Amino acid sequence: MKSSDQGYVPPPWAQRPEPSPEMAQAVARERAFIADMNSQKPWATYVLIGGCVITFLLQQVLPNLDGMGVGQGEAERAGQLWRLWSSTFLHANLLHIGSNMWVLLSLGRLLERVLGRPRFVVLYALSGLGGSLLTGILQPSQAVLGASGAIWGLITGALALALRPRALIPPFAAQSMRKSLFQLVVLNAAISFIPGISALGHLGGGVAGFLLVISGVVTLGAKPAWAGERESGGSRAAWITLAAMCTLGMFASVAIAVVLALIAPGAVN
Repeated sequence: MKSSDQGYVPPPWAQRPEPSPEMAQAVARERAFIADMNSQKPWATYVLIGGCVITFLLQQVLPNLDGMGVGQGEAERAGQLWRLWSSTFLHANLLHIGSNMWVLLSLGRLLERVLGRPRFVVLYALSGLGGSLLTGILQPSQAVLGASGAIWGLITGALALALRPRALIPPFAAQSMRKSLFQLVVLNAAISFIPGISALGHLGGGVAGFLLVISGVVTLGAKPAWAGERESGGSRAAWITLAAMCTLGMFASVAIAVVLALIAPGAVN
């Protein structure tokens, strides 16, 4: 150990170099991102999960709710368009809803905070619609139900965001997301070929979610957590309006199916 008039002087190998401005900025962004993730409650995710759980409970007391709410291309072409969204809230059994809600909670907490609540709701709603439409077009006689199409949209949407962060996600977080999301996509793609699973519903929702994010439609005008203001007032108002319309459409579709199950308990479609 050496000493000098100024006191202890650490040896060269013990002296830490000052971080570059770029490195300091990257660390600050990572910290801002983590702080933003921890500060926001994903209320829209909770509402969607609550809607699915309540609908599943109604299925137990209204046997005909499945008949009035499942997705079916032939019925949708006949004018029963509510099925396109009501089917995304119906589930076959506890395992079905349990697995879907676990993934929704996991990805919803991330995407709702990164994109903002209105954009997240629009992504979820349009992904679910994409899954229902593709199934209805290519398998019109097939009855389908479940939130899997919408959830596939969240999976591929998150992957698209990790591939093209658009400054909404710091580089380190994006790198970590890419690895885990690729694994999730491969796993769920394999599950899609299990008998009884709607592969077309998964495909339709996944393609819709990926295109909405990779194209920049859903991220248009959004700003990262470290930018302070998330977006301009006009842009925020437009997204809130669109999200409100999607929310109203989804829950109104479920309400229509419930009402029809109540007034026509013996009918089967």
